[in-house]
Parts: sequence; C-alpha cells; structure tokens
Amino acid sequence: IDQERKPGTTFFMTGGLSIDFPKNDSATYFAATEDCTVNRCSVSYSERSLDIYTGHTGPVYKVRCSPFWSSDCQIFLTCSYDWTVRVWNHKEQIGKQEKLCCHEQYLQEQVNDIAWSPNTSSVFVSVSNDGRIEIWDLFKNNLEPKLIWWDKINKKTKSNVAK
Repeated sequence: IDQERKPGTTFFMTGGLSIDFPKNDSATYFAATEDCTVNRCSVSYSERSLDIYTGHTGPVYKVRCSPFWSSDCQIFLTCSYDWTVRVWNHKEQIGKQEKLCCHEQYLQEQVNDIAWSPNTSSVFVSVSNDGRIEIWDLFKNNLEPKLIWWDKINKKTKSNVAK
C-alpha cells in the first residue's frame, strides 16, 4: 500500500447495492452497501472511501442525491431493510450528517426504493415491501408522510385509499 495516500478508509469486502452521483459532480459518488453504510467515494480511488455514513441497521438499498444539489444544499436520501428512510446533509461534520429519520409509525417492512421530486426540493417518495407508497414533504411535515397509498390490499389494510 502506498504510504503517501493516507486519507480515506479502505473498503472491506461488501456488496454495493446502489450508487448516485451528485448533480454537476462527476468526480465523487455515493454508494449504498450491504453492511448498513453509505460511502462517499472518488472515481480516482477504487479501494478507498472519502467518507462513511452510518446509521442504518440493515442493508442500504438505495441512495439518491437531491436534484437540487448545490454548494448550499448537499442533501441525499437512503432507504434500507431496517424500515427507514434517512435524510443526510453532506455539508455537516463527520458523525453529524444524518438530519432526519423518516419512519411512518405503522411501517414494519423494508423500504425498497426512494426518489426525489424533480420539481420540489423538499418532496420525495418511498416504496415499501408491503405495497405502501409514501409521499413526504419535509418542508410541511417531517414527522409523517403527506400521503400514503397502498398498491395492494393486505391483511393490515381495508382498502386502497389515500390517507
């Protein structure tokens, strides 16, 4: 190992599940992993991460950078097997980047996917294993989703109606 290259952390043998590049930045990317972490990586270094984000207790299925990414707004989302969606601020100091854990109180299934609204910086959607689709607006309410929709009827729901 080159002794001159000290910054970063060496990757352990873990599977990557999702990657995303911040808007207008082709030099770094975020990688969601099986080991419950998200790594910020450089395209220049294949065996080291620049930062590691911890907080999930299950594999992280997706990472999505805000489409409004800028020097003032460096926010990204992650979703996981641990039933949560987490909102992170890359600009915060190491260890304090997680800003919010979005978890609808009745959700007891893994969150499989997330996507930002292309038009509103505070809105995103999540999709869970139980067929639940949640639309969140962090500006209006960061404690519960603005809308919940079931794409299938299961034993916990009575009908396919929005909350």
